[in-house]
Amino acid sequence: MQRTLIYKILIIFVLALFLMIPLSMIRGTVHERQALHYNVVQGLAQTSTGSQIVAGPIFNVPYKKKIRNVSIDAKGKKTVTEHFETGTLEFLPDTLTIRGKLATQQRSRGIFKALIYDAELGMGGYFDIPANFGVTENVSDYQWGSAFLTIGISDIRGIKMLAVNFADETRKFKPGTNTPLVSAGVHTELGQIDVAAARRLNYSVSAALQGMQSIDFAPLGKHTRVEVASSWPHPSFTGRYLPEHRQIGDKGFNAVWQTSHFATNMQQLVANCATADCPALRDNTLGVNLIEPVNIYLKAERSLKYGFLFIALTFIAFFLFEVLKELRIHPIQYSLVGVALALFYLLLISLSEHLEFALSYAIAALACVALLGFYVRYILASKARAFSFSALLGVLYGLLYVLLQSEDYSLLVGALLLFVLLGLVMTLTRKIDWYRLGTESK
Repeated sequence: MQRTLIYKILIIFVLALFLMIPLSMIRGTVHERQALHYNVVQGLAQTSTGSQIVAGPIFNVPYKKKIRNVSIDAKGKKTVTEHFETGTLEFLPDTLTIRGKLATQQRSRGIFKALIYDAELGMGGYFDIPANFGVTENVSDYQWGSAFLTIGISDIRGIKMLAVNFADETRKFKPGTNTPLVSAGVHTELGQIDVAAARRLNYSVSAALQGMQSIDFAPLGKHTRVEVASSWPHPSFTGRYLPEHRQIGDKGFNAVWQTSHFATNMQQLVANCATADCPALRDNTLGVNLIEPVNIYLKAERSLKYGFLFIALTFIAFFLFEVLKELRIHPIQYSLVGVALALFYLLLISLSEHLEFALSYAIAALACVALLGFYVRYILASKARAFSFSALLGVLYGLLYVLLQSEDYSLLVGALLLFVLLGLVMTLTRKIDWYRLGTESK
């Protein structure tokens, strides 16, 4: 059958486009598995504990304030009525020091895993309470209630132990925050606090919490220092404030944050949240997210972006063999090779759910290289050509792995790779008379 060069190129191009269908189906499978993994993690969080946000302690003093209203009628008679206005004064710590150690474990549901941590926390510092709780006018109009200390903990199911010492007295926590500022947490009753003169009240809190993936702290102190250490070697520091000092190694990490009320403006933010759940305590945080070292679904998704490139390069290599070695390769043979290249990604995602990603990648790549090397041996009618093709394919898989591992430099590496491959194709075909090939019969 007579075929022109343009006709053959069109067939190859159409075949490459059709092979995007299985690649698209595999991409859909990756998304389904990723969604299933996310649902499993969320299910574990709902049945055990989720991420934790720790806010506190906050010193609270309820009060009743006598309000006098004076009215004068048409005859000039003055009438004074009185009623009481209720509220709560909130005081943030002058110093807040938090030291935490995170021990991690992985919890499984089926083949999916979620990262759980057990946190041992120690908090300490003091409150400088002004005389008469800062009231300077009409002090006698105030009736002070029983003070209490509040600590916000976003998922109270993770509380394993809580102990507090306030003003040199050991006290017990009770469920609930007893304040609208914090929606979830605990509080402890402090009783009547006599502050006719200014007082410094020391506190220390010990806590054992369980959580999932991340833990954050609200820097409520005028001076806040947070130290977190863990044996998990893959932290991602989150929130509005990054650590001043951090060390990350194979044996874990430790990080230190230091903030002041000048940077956080937390007192003003809390004052603006007088009657509702305070977003300042949730949004102005610092902390750490314990990330998985390899997100197999993200890497599989990224590798699929190069699927069409792999198919196109392989078809170009076959076409060059046809042109340079005067071989005949049938479109069905092109198609089978393209399907084998597409199946690499399905092998990769299915294996990586059970094995380490690097090992899964190596097995999938070796399997595809071996299969294609065996098949190409008969297409190219030469063991040497088949070996050369397999070696080049192995190099491409190696370069793809480098691209997946070097996320920050993937664009640069990919651009250089394409430039080199284009240069190689142009070099190999520089002496070909394409007009003559286009009129020859196959």
